Amino acid sequence: MRIGVNLIPLRPREVGGAEVYLRDLLSELLKRDGHEYVLVTADYNHDTLPEDSARCRRVLFVREGGGAGGTLRRMVRTLSRRLLQR
Repeated sequence: MRIGVNLIPLRPREVGGAEVYLRDLLSELLKRDGHEYVLVTADYNHDTLPEDSARCRRVLFVREGGGAGGTLRRMVRTLSRRLLQR
């Protein structure tokens, strides 16, 4: 199963315990077989998150100051296309 995780709100060194929890959770999930993870990131956190070409990849979706770039419908449609481009 391919699982998408929205990490746009994650700002390194600013969200405290939630960041620690999320990073530990991702680390444990990646140790298990059977799933593929797509991490939806922003430019301020993209390079701080794990990427393993076989099971975990990052998709840069938001640039600093650019917001999500339009309506929720367009965001979902764009993200769906990126997830399927594998």
